[in-house]
Amino acid sequence: MLRVGEAMFVRVDLSAVAQRLYEKVIDELESSRNPDYTGVFRERFKRLVLLLIRFCQVRTDSVGSKYSYLRRFEKRSDAPLEFALQDDLATFLIAQGEVQLEKTDIASGRADIYLPQPLRPSFRFIIEIKRLLATWTEEAIGGFLRQTTAYQQTDLRLGFLAALDLSDRPAGFPHLDNCVYLAERQISSIDVRHAVIVRVPGNRRTPSDDTEVEAAATR
Repeated sequence: MLRVGEAMFVRVDLSAVAQRLYEKVIDELESSRNPDYTGVFRERFKRLVLLLIRFCQVRTDSVGSKYSYLRRFEKRSDAPLEFALQDDLATFLIAQGEVQLEKTDIASGRADIYLPQPLRPSFRFIIEIKRLLATWTEEAIGGFLRQTTAYQQTDLRLGFLAALDLSDRPAGFPHLDNCVYLAERQISSIDVRHAVIVRVPGNRRTPSDDTEVEAAATR
């Protein structure tokens, strides 16, 4: 258990890859120019980074029968909505503290997942939820990142974007290393904002699916 000031979090058991990924994101934050990544804000944010890596790892390992929104679908009209990821992630986080959904009056908008931090001075973190049907690229999620960082207008310049990747991909792709990473948005020379991107792979093929496709092609 780590205690810094009033901030506490417990390091959950992470796999070697998840641990490496956590350390990479934290190392990049440590070297960033973000003025809000300090003190108790820093420790609370690190705690959420760890929890979201764990969420992404567990959901990626899980079978679709447990989390139906991750299953493969054939028709675009059957694609799950953003709410499925929002509801699942909020339920995952609720044991860690207060979680509010669709909170209004946040930077003139509505926050998907709002995480107030019961400390003095008070502060908050916001998780923006999106889905992507197209191929995952930095350009494709650029608008999502701009919206995510816009919610930081009146509070800490630190947040999260959790996006459900519904693109058509081979089994076993993407690797966890490519599912959580830090993104920066520079508004001006004195306004630098950061969001941790969490890519949750949906529309998933199973490892046996690729075997069956290969076998069918050789018949």
